[in-house]
Amino acid sequence: MSRDELIIRHSPASWNQPQEVHFRVTSFSRQWKTRPHLWRPPTDLLETEKALVVRMEIAGMQDAELHIAVEGRQLALYGLRQPPSQSGAYHQLEVRYGDFLSVLELPAPVDTERIEAEYSDGFLLVTLPKAGNS
Repeated sequence: MSRDELIIRHSPASWNQPQEVHFRVTSFSRQWKTRPHLWRPPTDLLETEKALVVRMEIAGMQDAELHIAVEGRQLALYGLRQPPSQSGAYHQLEVRYGDFLSVLELPAPVDTERIEAEYSDGFLLVTLPKAGNS
């Protein structure tokens, strides 16, 4: 596996069969910022002594591909949540689907070679070790 791709393993309690979410570490493309139809999932940023921890609420990401980009002190998490395949007449539609993007300003430099990610119970947890902490 190349260093620019991490495999996120779902928690076994989340689904009956283990699934994988592919998570690529890429360079940030400014084109994502200029797309007006993007939506932003709720995202938290926590700083600990050794790492920055990002938690994004993004349920329903089975068989999805997610991307992380770090440029300087800017972090972007982006991807696509596919709409359900059910057909019919919706009377209420509040759950967002399609392309999403969350951009955060990082309070400290991070070591992009040691990023870890986990997806469990509808939350994506990304751990970004601080630069200089081994």
